[in-house]
This record gives sequence, C-alpha cells and structure tokens, in this order.
Amino acid sequence: MTIIEQAADLLRPFMGEDRRDTWLTLAFHAEHPDVYHAIPQRGATRDFVVACVRRLLEHGRVGSRHALSLLLEAVCSAAGDERQPAFRALIEELDARCLGGADLAAAPVSASAPVSAAASSPSVPPLGVRQASARDPRVFISYSRSDRQIADRLFADLQQAGHACWLDTSDIPGGEVWLAAIADGIERAYAVVSLVSTAANTNDWVRLEYLQARKRGKPVFPLLTGDGEPPWYLADRQAIAIGGADYTTGVQRLFRSLPTPPAANAADAMRAPAATPREAELAYLRRLQLGELVHIELYTPMAGVARVLTPAAPAATLPAVVMRPEFRHLRRRSTATAEARSESRAYEDIAQAFVQVRRAALLGEPGAGKTTTLWRLAHDALEAALADATAPIPLLVSLGKWTETEEGLSAFLERQLGELGAHLASLLASRRAVLLLDGLNEMPGPARCQGC
Repeated sequence: MTIIEQAADLLRPFMGEDRRDTWLTLAFHAEHPDVYHAIPQRGATRDFVVACVRRLLEHGRVGSRHALSLLLEAVCSAAGDERQPAFRALIEELDARCLGGADLAAAPVSASAPVSAAASSPSVPPLGVRQASARDPRVFISYSRSDRQIADRLFADLQQAGHACWLDTSDIPGGEVWLAAIADGIERAYAVVSLVSTAANTNDWVRLEYLQARKRGKPVFPLLTGDGEPPWYLADRQAIAIGGADYTTGVQRLFRSLPTPPAANAADAMRAPAATPREAELAYLRRLQLGELVHIELYTPMAGVARVLTPAAPAATLPAVVMRPEFRHLRRRSTATAEARSESRAYEDIAQAFVQVRRAALLGEPGAGKTTTLWRLAHDALEAALADATAPIPLLVSLGKWTETEEGLSAFLERQLGELGAHLASLLASRRAVLLLDGLNEMPGPARCQGC
C-alpha cells in the first residue's frame, strides 16, 4: 500500500464536509497559512481526501516536518487508541523520509515502521500545541493570549530546567477537538502553572482549565505577571510574582516548588492506554468532564411541555384458527390503525421530564438550549459513573459527525467514543449506556435515511 493510500485510509473517516476545515485550521492556519489556503475543501469525502493528501505530499517539508505528518498529527488526537499505532507509524515514516529527501507519493509504507513503539505513544494534540516531546509528562501552562510573550519565555525557561511543558498556541479556542486536547494536556500533567493577569482573570478558558486541574487533583501554581491580583478561585493558593524585575527570582522560586518530573517508567504508566473496560470508562469520563464544565456554565433551565405517547392496545380479535379467511385482513388493519394515547405535562425545567422516561426526543427552536440540556442530563450520570463502577455511562455524541454513508450507527458510535468504543456492545448489553444523541437535524441526508 502506498503512502497516499495509507494516509487517505486513515484520514477519510474524519474528513466529512463539516469537519475538514477544522482539521486543516488546527494543522496549518496559525503557523502555515500558505498550506491551509492551498488546499481546496470542496468535493465528496473520498475525492477531497485523496486530493488533499496528494497536495501535501507535493508540498513536502514544512520546517523540519512533513506537511502531511502535521495533518495526521492533528487528526490523531481524535482517532482512538486502536488507530493510534497506524497514525504514529505513518507520521514517523513521513518525517524520516522527509529528512532523507525520498520521493513519497508512490512510496510504499515501510514494513519496518516502528509500530510497536508507536503503540505506547500518547495521543498527540493538534498543531497549535507546543510541547518538548509527546513522550514526556508535562507542566501545563494556562494563560490568556494577552500574556503570550511571557508565556513563551516561561516555556523556554522551564524546558531548559528539565521540565517538559504543554502550551496551547491555538488562536481558535473552543470546539470539541480543542477541548479534547486541553483535557488530555491536563490529564498528563504533573503540575499546572496559571499566569495571573487582568486579561486572564476575565478569561473563561483560564478559569475552566483551573477547575479541570483541581478536579483531577493536579498541583496548581499561580504566577503573578504584575498586571492584576489573583481571582477569587485562586485565593487559597500561594502566588509567585514573575512580573518585570521579579521574573528571575520568581522563576527560581517556581523551580524549587515544582514536583520532580516523573521518571521514565512513571511517565509510561501515566500514558498507558486503557487496558480494562473500567479504565476505558474513566478515561472517557474524564475527557467528558471538561466539556461538562463548559456547557453547564451556559445552562439555564428550559421550560417546556413533555408529551408522552402510549400505544393503544389493539382491539381484541378472534384467533386466526377460527377466523374466516376473507376477514383475516381486518385483524392486521385494526392493529395498524390503533391510535396512541397522549399525556401532556408542563415543566419549568424540561430536563426533569427525562427522569421519568427511558426514551425521548427533545425538540426546540435553534438556540433554545437543547445541547446544553443534554449536557445537564449528562452531569449527574457523569458524577455517579466516576464514583460507582456499576453506574450507567453517559455517552454524548453529535450526530452531525455521522458523515460516512457506508458507516453503520454502531460503528459511528464506537469511533466517536474513542477507546470506550470497544466496550460499547457490553455497555448496551448490560443496560449501562445512557445514549445522549445531539443534533438529529444536523445529520446528513444519507446517514439519516440509513439510521431510519
């Protein structure tokens, strides 16, 4: 299989019309806009992917990396554990051949590509994240974009002192891919430093990163840039001044306060892929926590009316064995035309209605709060599932991503759930899956017909 075929096969499930711009933006827009603008985004998924891969192979090197490996690295973060080895092997193959000046377009993938090594590598955050090595545990740097200059300086000094760092450099915060990368960065961190400034104090993302770090039990070190006092949620933390003339002294104090970087074997344990169903559940739930923090912030109770439909029992009929043949069609007709009984009840918070039913559809105008209501429904289930290994797992999936016409619903759900997808059948069989499917109206036409 050639590199074009291999890369196209890996990228195709993620390159529907509604997602391709997201991946190209994350991979190229911030630092390589010429590459981003050189790739037309029109066309069916298969045609687009092949053309995109070909253009990136023709473009070749971007700095010390290959252009195609940057796109693969961005998408890799959402690929799930089963596909990580193939992604990592091809990324390493591309970068190695790029440095060697090999012709890649028709080259076969090397049979000696380091798949076994890639299998232990962590999921790689999208481009727009700076880190010394994907193999190292990290110090997570939380900051406002207004403080980018001092954040970059701190990144370099921490690296030089032996602390590998994670620093988000994306100019497009928000969105599921970005949230997943932030959650992964915090999960793999052994310390979090938070730059305090007037801009950071009003930045929702800085606050959410702190809340996620606290939930995950990470040590947090506030650093005063000289512009603003610590916000209320950092009031119980001992802040270190690093603004202006205090920078050198403050950074030395930070070095003395930070935990010792974990040893290589401990780092491997931090990155080990989920081996058991419970480990896969916990990894999924912890990623969901950050999304929950974002959406619950936006939640306001949505009033509504719940309408419960109960199918009416068919009218009694004579058994077929005693029914005259010419009247047998009446039995089928009476069953098919039985009317359902409807019961309506008003709620000030429509989320309460879902406690009383097993299956429901939430209808509302655009912007009415349907998505945030789903997150509200996931909230209690999420907390219970983290505490109780037998509790149901909230599986929140956007149907707008179901873009592959040949992909069945089960396969789509498994792909969206990452490592937990391998255990979807077991969760369904044990009645521990709470399916929260968002965006029914956003499903592409072919997928909607197939789903019906």
